[in-house]
Amino acid sequence: MKTLVAFLFVLMIGYQSNAQSTGEINRMKAAEFEADLAKNYFKLKKAKKEKFYKLRLETKNQYAAYVQQKKKGEITPDQFKEQVRDFWNVQRKMYADFLGVSEAEVNNFNKYANEERKKQNG
Repeated sequence: MKTLVAFLFVLMIGYQSNAQSTGEINRMKAAEFEADLAKNYFKLKKAKKEKFYKLRLETKNQYAAYVQQKKKGEITPDQFKEQVRDFWNVQRKMYADFLGVSEAEVNNFNKYANEERKKQNG
């Protein structure tokens, strides 16, 4: 019986680790996809595209952390909405400064990226 419990515990730990790894891999793929789109959309050079990828991945990881806090009950849904709203306002300004475009243009790119992601995912 102890062996079965130990086995199930190890299995659950492995499943949780795999789920976390899958989430991270998905965020990396999404950031790469969006960096490729940004390269063409904003006519970025290779080095700037790589920096955009890193910024996008950091953005996705931070958003995922907010989602986890909400799922664990560490923050309320209202706190989540407020944090995410503030977060996106800061991110939009940061991307606008980085790319040398307006925040409205960043919004347009985000809409474009969402449409392209939907097309890719079917």
